[in-house]
Amino acid sequence: GGERRAAFGEAGFFSRLTFTWMDSLLRLGYSKPLGLGDIPPLDADDAAAEACRKFLCEWHRRRRESNKTSNLVLRVLAECHKKELLLTALYTLLRTLSFAASPVMLYCFVSYSNRQEQERDLGTRAALVAGLLAMKLVESLSQRHWFFGSRRLGMRMRSALMAAVFEKQLRLSSEGRGRHSSGEIANYIAVDAYRLGEFPYWLHLAWSMLVQLVLAIALLFWIVGAGALPALAPVAICGVLNVPFARMLQQYQ
Repeated sequence: GGERRAAFGEAGFFSRLTFTWMDSLLRLGYSKPLGLGDIPPLDADDAAAEACRKFLCEWHRRRRESNKTSNLVLRVLAECHKKELLLTALYTLLRTLSFAASPVMLYCFVSYSNRQEQERDLGTRAALVAGLLAMKLVESLSQRHWFFGSRRLGMRMRSALMAAVFEKQLRLSSEGRGRHSSGEIANYIAVDAYRLGEFPYWLHLAWSMLVQLVLAIALLFWIVGAGALPALAPVAICGVLNVPFARMLQQYQ
């Protein structure tokens, strides 16, 4: 038949926002087992060839301008995908703020329920319900787009590195092949590129957990006051105890 179109590339703003661009594929998958011909092709920006082209262009530009090779791969990836990194950071921040606002909403509902009957008005009730719905809507959408954007960005990074390493392997001299065995090169593609592909998700998770912890402590002081000080001791102890366990886990991996 005709040329298939990328479902994500053809989707509009509302379809991307609510992920309705997947509905046709989900309905088809519910009716029968999906085959390779049923899967829509990748968007042009998500193709490995385009990701590799951007990476190599930036790589060669930086190599011409500077001889510094320390952390060059990370700097090149950050330059190629800085817009996507900032966008997913915005989704992560919205999710963190909306999640941290849940105790505040609960506090508002409890405070309203403790009022006298004559002090309860319809406008306050509607505002509380509307605020709760808006908060949960923002939390749900931002979390979905954070997960989707991070995984999509990680896929681009992983595809670019795998293709770049493979192309470099084809041009290695005999001396270069002696310094880098086939097993090492396969390790670069299978392990190192995969770990860098997971990097965007864990990067945003790391700083968002720190922000979430700070907001939680601030809320404790706002609600409880100085009585929250004893609670900081077990939090600090658990944070310190996590360090040796994390190192042990990394060594076992």
